[in-house]
Amino acid sequence: MAGLTADEVQHEVLGPPRGAFAPVEGLLVVERPGWFQLVMPAWTNGGLNCVALTVVPEDEIEAVIERTIAQYTDLGLKFRWVVDPESRPLDLAERLARHGLVSEAGRAMACPTASAEATRVPDLTVDAVTLDNLPDFERVMAEGWAMDPAAVRPYHLAILAEPVRFRMYVARWRGALAGCAAQTCFTRSTFLTGGVVLPEFRGRGVYRALVAARLRDAASSGVGLATTHARVATSAPILARVGFATVCELLSFNNG
Repeated sequence: MAGLTADEVQHEVLGPPRGAFAPVEGLLVVERPGWFQLVMPAWTNGGLNCVALTVVPEDEIEAVIERTIAQYTDLGLKFRWVVDPESRPLDLAERLARHGLVSEAGRAMACPTASAEATRVPDLTVDAVTLDNLPDFERVMAEGWAMDPAAVRPYHLAILAEPVRFRMYVARWRGALAGCAAQTCFTRSTFLTGGVVLPEFRGRGVYRALVAARLRDAASSGVGLATTHARVATSAPILARVGFATVCELLSFNNG
């Protein structure tokens, strides 16, 4: 796929996405061998707050789980804990469930950027986000993801400051705000994130258009592979229909 071996594709869908964030004041990055975690106290509703890599010895994992859950709980934060094929111990998912975290099935998926759809819907437009239309993007994001625009404004400004690496998009249906999405570009792949379509505009091709716009942009920049982490219950089936293949299964645990 995109000239990469199967092992290289799996690396792209798991490794680089852990770094798909912009440095911003207040964000705590905890990185050490076998561990990658983000803590963003300003985002109480989730967002960046996550444990993205866990490779911990069996005799330490219970204490690590208890300490990590307590850390987010004491800060009043929602968070997610991702379990993927690299996670250890192998029964990490069962352990997280026993600690009361709730799982959601996901898929790490990939697609060559050259396969972007060429067709466009006349009533639908997708625009890159700039400082001028950032409030439009934030209105859609706030409604679609139930997040406070004021809390995420510093982060979005940090993203706009790195336009080669980070890109945001807003979709409109006949001029009305309909959806938004983003991507983070790496050397060999781009990671699609944040795709959301407002309920009244679903079923009109908005999500597919946001995917196609990101793939076209990545391809024009010389990036041959698009990756994403998709929910089995929502976006994964749509992505499969536009050419994304499942590379591996994921479980995302959250604290409600």
